[in-house]
Amino acid sequence: MGQLGRDDRSAVAGIASELAVYRPDSAPVLPQVMGAVHELLGGATASIFSLAEANGGLALTRCHLIDFPARFEPLFARFLSSAPRRYGIYDAARPEPNQRNRVVLSTHICSREDLESQPMYKQVFHPAGIGDHEQLRVLLCEGASLLAWFGITDPATFSTRQRRLLAALARPMRRRLLLERRMARGERAGLALEAALEHIAIPAFVVGSHGVIHEMNAAGRSVLEARRGELRRAVVDAIAGRPHRPVLQLVPLHARGLAPHWLVLIPAAAPHDRLHAQLAAAATRWGLTRRETEVASWIARGATNQRIAAELGCAEHTVEVHVSRILAKADLASRAELVATILA
Repeated sequence: MGQLGRDDRSAVAGIASELAVYRPDSAPVLPQVMGAVHELLGGATASIFSLAEANGGLALTRCHLIDFPARFEPLFARFLSSAPRRYGIYDAARPEPNQRNRVVLSTHICSREDLESQPMYKQVFHPAGIGDHEQLRVLLCEGASLLAWFGITDPATFSTRQRRLLAALARPMRRRLLLERRMARGERAGLALEAALEHIAIPAFVVGSHGVIHEMNAAGRSVLEARRGELRRAVVDAIAGRPHRPVLQLVPLHARGLAPHWLVLIPAAAPHDRLHAQLAAAATRWGLTRRETEVASWIARGATNQRIAAELGCAEHTVEVHVSRILAKADLASRAELVATILA
């Protein structure tokens, strides 16, 4: 920002400080910041938007428009719904290297005549009443992947100051988008982990190197509540390679920059007589039929519906019906809870 005046540097620093703070439970910051961006940059319009491939076209996943005509956004969304990745002068998924994270004037990529002949101008800009606008923008990228289009449009010529301001704003804006992308990835990964754990029929945990339990499924929660001290000692001993009870299965989880973690499973390995007695007691308590008891027995051993169907010589759908009836009779929400209750 050395080429900018003091007031411009101060304004850019203020916007950058807003972008640097992530408040998960507060209102999104970009709609608020874009007003200040537009005021600082000038231009007829200002915007930041992100795209994703969807259903044979493109979809807007982020769109903050300042001073655009009301018709622009619906026209743009409709146009994108059937547009190819390279709908204009750049690839919307992997922009050309010479357009990534650089301030670009659209007419430096192609002539004014070629620009206005683009489908985007014919189907969106002209119908919206801004067909005479030129674009000054940055394609903010993570590597080759496009994060967002960020910039301004105007029918007049852009000044050197506007270009320098946009370049200065692009850096904190890119950092913000990277932060939001990584937070979203973390949230999705958390949801996926939770769903995956719940689909493991036996007790399952994610633990750290000191035996701290970070995540668990319903079956694991039931075991932890009933045998907390015993389970924690067993986890620590298992990680250290010492003999332990109950018997645990450890699966190392590797990720760059992550301390050692393990997926810890408690196999359904109770002695046969004990398991048989537990099943018999549960079947009597819940009023299970002979076939339902057989299905419950296989579930307790961690078998999938497909495996159970093969063992019992019936259709997988039939097994699903039996499982639903067992859960209803036991008043339980999932097969993981069923296993935990049988083995408790």
